[in-house]
Amino acid sequence: MRSTMPIVFDRYAQLELGLPLFDTAIRVLDPARLNAEAELKLRGGTL
Repeated sequence: MRSTMPIVFDRYAQLELGLPLFDTAIRVLDPARLNAEAELKLRGGTL
């Protein structure tokens, strides 16, 4: 449905939101690099 009316999101609205997405398998080719990148991200981008 397309509408120009505002949609109010509150706890009584009982709205359902559907987002199109897909999932796929991820294959890690360099586990050491993956771990280093994850740690870098968790630390806020600095070592």
